[in-house]
Amino acid sequence: MLQELKADLARYPGGTFQRMSLALRCAGFYPVVVYRIGHDIYVRWPRSLAMLAKVPYKIVAFLTEWATGISIAPDATIGPGLYIGHWGCTRIGTRVKLGANCNISPMVFMGLGARDGKLGVPELGDRVYVAVGAKIIGPVKVGSDVAIGANAVVCKDVPDHVTVGGIPAKVISRKGSAAYIQVGQEIEIAPTPERSIDIAEVRRANEDVVRRRGASAHDPAKAEEEAGRSTAG
Repeated sequence: MLQELKADLARYPGGTFQRMSLALRCAGFYPVVVYRIGHDIYVRWPRSLAMLAKVPYKIVAFLTEWATGISIAPDATIGPGLYIGHWGCTRIGTRVKLGANCNISPMVFMGLGARDGKLGVPELGDRVYVAVGAKIIGPVKVGSDVAIGANAVVCKDVPDHVTVGGIPAKVISRKGSAAYIQVGQEIEIAPTPERSIDIAEVRRANEDVVRRRGASAHDPAKAEEEAGRSTAG
């Protein structure tokens, strides 16, 4: 749980103090913390201890939902690095699956629905950006590096590295989510009047950060070597 929370916090820019300051002022950070605790209680704790902890957890979860307008079911499966940037009207339902480093915007709903006569819940890959008002309903699979447009209704499977929009959602671009998701790095390649953003460059920057973090977890010396190569490049 602590490693997942550390990854969630790393989605905010700046150093450790600045990240913590920004997170504590962000309404979306508190439901993520409550979810991480609740998921631990429901999935990882011994049954007898979990039974005792569920009552205070449910009270805290209710108060958090009332204060922020964001509800995340404790039995949802969400990878590290979840970022919810703003207050309000967001629900991630029971048993929904999200990958690592996803962005969820206000007024988003993900949950139980029917498709071809079968009930089920959505499964999202890594680095998925879900824009304001989007709905992802039923047993659909959304690939990695996908951007889902504002107010889109996703009711069928979505491949990797695309942007979808509309009702029902259809592929409208092959650019994907790279321009919208940062994984803790300082990317100083924002578009200017002289230069448009390079999607491939953002994606490479994200992948470099993920690779270095993976290396540091197993071999700190290797992580420093990778970081040096990236800087030199």
